[in-house]
Amino acid sequence: MDMNGAGIRTAMAVSVVLGLISLVLYILCKRCWWQPSSLARLLRSRGFTVLPYTPIVGNSLENGRLQKLAYSTPLCTGSSHHRYLTRIWPFHFANCSPSSDADKSAIFWLGPRPSLNIVNSHDAKVILSSNYKEYVKFPTLQIVFQRVFGRSILTIDGEEWAQRRRILNPAFASDKLKAMGAQMLVCIQEMLDDWERKVLETNAATGELELDMIKEFTKVSADVLSRTCFGSNFKEGKAVFEDQEGLIEAIYQDAVRYAIIPLYRFLPTARNRLCWKLQRRIHETLKTIIENRMHAVQKCQADSYGDDLLGRILAANGSSLGDGVVLTTQDIIDECRTFFFAGHETTASLLAWATMLMASNPEWQDRAREEVLEMRNDGYINAHSKLKILEMILLETLRLYPPITQLISRTRSPEYGTTDEASTEERKLNIPAGVRINVLCGVMHRDKKMWGDDVDEFQPERFANGISRACKGMHGFMAFGYGPHSCIGQTFAMLEAKLVLASMLQRFRFRLPETYQHAPRLYGTLRPQHGMPLLITPIHFSETDKWVTM
Repeated sequence: MDMNGAGIRTAMAVSVVLGLISLVLYILCKRCWWQPSSLARLLRSRGFTVLPYTPIVGNSLENGRLQKLAYSTPLCTGSSHHRYLTRIWPFHFANCSPSSDADKSAIFWLGPRPSLNIVNSHDAKVILSSNYKEYVKFPTLQIVFQRVFGRSILTIDGEEWAQRRRILNPAFASDKLKAMGAQMLVCIQEMLDDWERKVLETNAATGELELDMIKEFTKVSADVLSRTCFGSNFKEGKAVFEDQEGLIEAIYQDAVRYAIIPLYRFLPTARNRLCWKLQRRIHETLKTIIENRMHAVQKCQADSYGDDLLGRILAANGSSLGDGVVLTTQDIIDECRTFFFAGHETTASLLAWATMLMASNPEWQDRAREEVLEMRNDGYINAHSKLKILEMILLETLRLYPPITQLISRTRSPEYGTTDEASTEERKLNIPAGVRINVLCGVMHRDKKMWGDDVDEFQPERFANGISRACKGMHGFMAFGYGPHSCIGQTFAMLEAKLVLASMLQRFRFRLPETYQHAPRLYGTLRPQHGMPLLITPIHFSETDKWVTM
């Protein structure tokens, strides 16, 4: 009897194991073969060119091989040219699109998912603006981003996103952000004072010092964000920032695994355990800051939530009580995490490329400096609105070296059908649900039909009359995104960039060293692979000539 019972239990265990194996095999076959094959047939029937699919990995291995090869050598040494797109997207130009002039790309495979790079600004306009409700953030990428940013405006969609944006918009209004200029200048002047001390200590004879600008701007941008976001909680903000940097680094290193391995984020790998630890620490620190401020106002220990960005978000959230939609503490934590990344990496990258371009084009550096010196007695608020040459330089930098070269991937919502019919205003795209759509704004910024034949040249004067006159349509310029989902913090970023460069131009001259290696690389944002060394020389002036901040 016991033997029969043991045999039955063994048979049941074997059946369960075989059933689980069969289920896993079925899911793998469906995910890695049947669905890709079905989608490939559908895409070809709709006129798309589809690259051959390798089960499970897709084109990821070839993509990685070409990327590693492209990054192995710099474009040039001692100078710079701006034709670097084949370096950051070697697979795209080798297999999907023969040149930056092509309007259409072939479908390629990131793991078992078909992907389409959008390189035509008119198609991008349809996706991001005209029919934006039909295109949602790509689910797999959304999950990865939520590990870093939680459920913020960067990761949510639909009506939830619209409500969140309405609540946050007042906190990012231009008039309120300009009031943060004084806080920004405190951090900027500390950086420039430190540079002058280093010059005196190390090169008093020549008055010239080499600094890695990407490191300098990364540090000052972190200081600016910590001070403008958290004000009196500056030290706690810095601690959050450092943890957020570690979290982004860990998740970025596992990006391919997230795309290929189902449920990888739940595996207790060493890197995942580090991510969980950092997430808990970030959450607890921000939660304490937010709740302390809310309690202080509720108990009448403070008249307001504060004049920093966090205080403005809390105030805007309180004002939305009448509408019945408010942010929870967790929502506010997630928005703070998002703003740290969006306002830090991108601004540091923009400043590094802008100084490189001015160092390579000294005539524009001189013109910008003359403009700054003419406006120095007007105070930073008035000067910010009048620095037209500096704004032209920054816009041209954003065109040539956009910190975000590829916008957040989207896919067509299954709720909407596709059609071959073209509307009277916009031609419809015929992309089925399930295809990952990547908008390559870096390629669109080099479209000769939109920008002219000098797209690969540094020509700030093209922006003399604004973006609308610089190209054939506002949708040709997507450095801050386009349409309803455009960057909420773009005014903040431009204000910070102008103040940093204006202060720097007033106190220093700078040039590229002969050892500079021009090697743009995608690492979350577009950054110089070998750093951004510049030789800086102080401009000697009296104390009364310093930048006026009152």
